[in-house]
Amino acid sequence: MRVSKTEKQFLIFNLLGACAFIWIASKTWIHPELVDVGGASAGSAVVWFFTALPVLVVFLVINPVIIVFAIVRWVKARSWPLTYVSLLSLLIWPLVIMIDSSRHGL
Repeated sequence: MRVSKTEKQFLIFNLLGACAFIWIASKTWIHPELVDVGGASAGSAVVWFFTALPVLVVFLVINPVIIVFAIVRWVKARSWPLTYVSLLSLLIWPLVIMIDSSRHGL
């Protein structure tokens, strides 16, 4: 299976986005020693909402649009522009969300 330049760019785009999200979201992660302290994460949700959530939303909107365009191209030209590499890059996001959720001390 040959991986196209577009697929490589799609994968790199998603990997960079996932890294950016984790880096931004990590600023609101609770310190392990404060997990059981009530109110220790006060304000973190607001900061996360205005910093990390926009990054997540951008990728949750752009990725389905790219997949829809790929499906349209497949239907019209019988040429599937994306392979398993592209679909694998979409699996990055559930993993990133699980990592972020596990670090908030909820």
